[in-house]
Amino acid sequence: MTAALVMAFLVSANPSVGSSSDCPSARDIESNLAVLLPGEAARPGTVWVSTARQGLLVELRPNEPGFGAQRSVAVGDDCAERARAAAVVIATWWPVGGGAAIPAPAPPVIASPATARHRLEVSAGGYTSVVADGIAPGGRAEIAWSPGARPFGLRLALGGTAAHGATLGQGHAQWTRASAELGPAYFRGNLRADLGAVASLLLIEGSGFTVNQESSGASAGATAGLRVGWKWRRALPWLELRGLWWPQSQRIYVTDSATNLQTSHAMTHAELQLGVGVAFSAL
Repeated sequence: MTAALVMAFLVSANPSVGSSSDCPSARDIESNLAVLLPGEAARPGTVWVSTARQGLLVELRPNEPGFGAQRSVAVGDDCAERARAAAVVIATWWPVGGGAAIPAPAPPVIASPATARHRLEVSAGGYTSVVADGIAPGGRAEIAWSPGARPFGLRLALGGTAAHGATLGQGHAQWTRASAELGPAYFRGNLRADLGAVASLLLIEGSGFTVNQESSGASAGATAGLRVGWKWRRALPWLELRGLWWPQSQRIYVTDSATNLQTSHAMTHAELQLGVGVAFSAL
């Protein structure tokens, strides 16, 4: 009985809304539309909402030959805001009983890009650095920005990795790394992918040798990351997988004071980071 009533409601609802993504979902659009446009007053037909370059494209398809229209609206990445914007467009332009139908063709109405919100996120988190020599903890703080409703933006990050180590002869060598990352980022809802260049400072320290020494050096590399988050108010908790590549060869050398023989250890070229943290919207 209940299933039949639900099915009857869905069939009788006007218009029927579909969406190309979950941000906004068809269910969220219909929830907002129910307040703005009573189903019994609206003419039958379908609406299709899809992602456009500057926001959303709303295709209005009443069940009347020769009528229909498209409307574009600039809106930010917040899913609730996108659902409300789509519902307002539909309620404004959808024909109701006794009203005038929508003439076709109709030129699209594009909202001013100035109304679209910029995206600025400040985030911090920790990660586990995995290299051939073992694992070590690390941390990173970053800023990511994209203009208006555009999916592409820029990312700047500062981070540091605690000591990795290796045994060389009678002693032990360990190294830490501080790095800065800069590059483009792609936003898709709560999913983000990025690429970037990395500049780092490597600090090396020996222990257990007859004479312990310290050394430092700079290195450059590249990074690529994939992050998925869960929206919670203004916060976005996230999980991240990141890879780094250090193309230049770097080695640690140890010289035996008695035999004058030299032992070396090659630094790894590849690094994998598994991170967790939280981002906050600054706009």
